[in-house]
Amino acid sequence: MGRSDSDPISVQENEARRRNRRLLLLLLIALINFILLFTCGSLASLGRLPQGDVEVGSLLSADYEPWAPDSFGPLSPAFVLDLAEELGLQPSG
Repeated sequence: MGRSDSDPISVQENEARRRNRRLLLLLLIALINFILLFTCGSLASLGRLPQGDVEVGSLLSADYEPWAPDSFGPLSPAFVLDLAEELGLQPSG
């Protein structure tokens, strides 16, 4: 007795085969990618370019001495009152 295409068992077998083919194709693509990347990385580490006399360090240096204190003149009381008014604060006094 042969199975027909409309037989539920043959449909399930076809779907299983299709899934297996997709999985096999995915694994094959992953293997090819791994081999390609591993080969490229290995070849890149073998061929080293000649290094020139290039300085790659920073030209800046840190200064950890204390800062000089900055002094400024006294604030005008009118300036402080204007600032309080702009901020919506009620000056006390």
